[in-house]
Amino acid sequence: SSACEYPETTRVGGDKRLQYTWVNALDEDSPGWFDAVQKIDMVNSELSSPTISFGQGTYCGPPLFVPKERLSHYATESNRQYEEDEGYAIVVLYRSESHSSSVVILDSSSMETLCTMELDCHLPYSFHGEFQEGFVS
Repeated sequence: SSACEYPETTRVGGDKRLQYTWVNALDEDSPGWFDAVQKIDMVNSELSSPTISFGQGTYCGPPLFVPKERLSHYATESNRQYEEDEGYAIVVLYRSESHSSSVVILDSSSMETLCTMELDCHLPYSFHGEFQEGFVS
């Protein structure tokens, strides 16, 4: 795996050891800002995805994993209908060259882009935090 930060896992399945995490990553030619995401297989790292980047000057917020099925806290293997990595990875992108933002939804299993939504305004690039308008006056 590449240099990474801010791991995100499924929050379902009780105390079961998890196999996958989705992370902010540095692409090979990164200027030092997180510009990619990656799915990491924590059991067999050779099965981890390559880093997924979104173009020159485009920086990623941490991926948010949304499972296809929200299981109860007491879910067991016998009542699970979806695999641990089935769902969506949602990533906010900041495109520095056009000072714009978009939201990308990836299939969290294959890491293929399902859709990209261009936003009417830019969202500030953030790291380990959330942007909240009007928080500081």
